[in-house]
Amino acid sequence: MKLKKPAAINLGLSILAALLVVFLSSKGVLKRLELAGFDLQSRIRQTLPFDRRIIIVEISDADITAFGRWPWKRSYHAAMAKTLKELGAKSIYFDIIFSEPSSEEEDALVEEALKECGNVYLPMAFQADAIDLKNAYFPIERFFSKAKGVGVINIYPDKDGVLRRIPFIFNAGGQRYSQASLEIAADYAGLDIKGIENGKLVLQGRGNNKDVFIPLDAQNNFLINWTGKWKKTFKHYGFTDVLVAYKQKLDGKKPEINLEDFKDSICLVGITAIGLYDIKPVPLEPSYPGVGIAANVIDNILNKRFLDAVPHWVDVLLIFILALVASLFVTGTYPVGEVLGVVAVGSGYFFLSYLLFLNG
Repeated sequence: MKLKKPAAINLGLSILAALLVVFLSSKGVLKRLELAGFDLQSRIRQTLPFDRRIIIVEISDADITAFGRWPWKRSYHAAMAKTLKELGAKSIYFDIIFSEPSSEEEDALVEEALKECGNVYLPMAFQADAIDLKNAYFPIERFFSKAKGVGVINIYPDKDGVLRRIPFIFNAGGQRYSQASLEIAADYAGLDIKGIENGKLVLQGRGNNKDVFIPLDAQNNFLINWTGKWKKTFKHYGFTDVLVAYKQKLDGKKPEINLEDFKDSICLVGITAIGLYDIKPVPLEPSYPGVGIAANVIDNILNKRFLDAVPHWVDVLLIFILALVASLFVTGTYPVGEVLGVVAVGSGYFFLSYLLFLNG
């Protein structure tokens, strides 16, 4: 059956437009629009029920005022590690790279605390984009050998400067290094990091624990499923408040904070004081502390709250379908109705994609 001339023209223009969109979809304005769409869906969604086992111990402006200018004596961190261990924390992470030695006395106290606690994780970092051990920042050897785990904290924003995804695995010097948040979450859940297979990161269950398969994007990055804004998610306690509350408990007084929260918890100790912490723009807000990024990733893994990006060929197919469907409304007979029809198609697609986003 032959198409009428206007219909054939519309069909041809639709195919041409679809081809152009496919060609430009990974470039410039269209790529930014795609990323903006993801950000919009993340913002209009309600705050997720975040994991209350995750606690953020902030080194805030108030703590800097109380203890003095940064960097602090390392004995303060040793005291925090022991305190959190005594309060029942199952995993402790310091989002601070101790890459240079301090005084012998101070470093000895940290080394002793790491050995005594046995559940402290420390970060390491590669310089810029070079995954090279020669230029990497590691904790000093006496800390490295006593930590339960040492993980990478390198994260890379998208082209528009917003952080949406992170790499999980780094290969350097013939060895495999894992993202710090992945190390912590896997250990806590009784899982071993097996490797990447068929576009998924495989976490092998220990004992009776089941294997977990984490979807990755085409570049083997993990797309973060943001739980909510910084101040509205996770439990936040000040560094000073935790130490004071623990002393109150030892003195037989009623602690000013609920110390029961720390039992079997994952405690992330990080800097949030203005001018000191590593700020990242994320889909939900323009300023988000690095320690909060780790909290979101750990939450996603523990609760299997993953976002699975569709294959590229599905994107291409949808572009052609939408272009062809929209062309059916354009005949030149009823301009207003045709515009409304195209808008309806676009709105319906956005609503459908939002429903899929809500379900991962």
